[in-house]
Amino acid sequence: MFKLKIPKTGGIKQFLLKLPLWLASHAFLTFLMLFLISLAFASYAFFKYSFSVKKVSPQTSEKQIRFDRETYQAVIDIWQERENDFEEPSSGDQINPFR
Repeated sequence: MFKLKIPKTGGIKQFLLKLPLWLASHAFLTFLMLFLISLAFASYAFFKYSFSVKKVSPQTSEKQIRFDRETYQAVIDIWQERENDFEEPSSGDQINPFR
């Protein structure tokens, strides 16, 4: 039933030519084998990145955050100008593309 002989010398090309036919004729076993291989890789990746991760406490910086009011006010002014430009209607000479 499962006679897939691996050649010792010289018949590698013939073996590689017959391999897709054998895999297609044994589709369930091929699917099962590929599924188990992918399950093994996924299990390894899951173990590596979830169980074996060491928890490290974050380092706190000694430098305090400084709030620059002048820069903040400049950004607020720019936003206000953009909002005013957006709300004001532009010139009424717009072309109607649906005519």
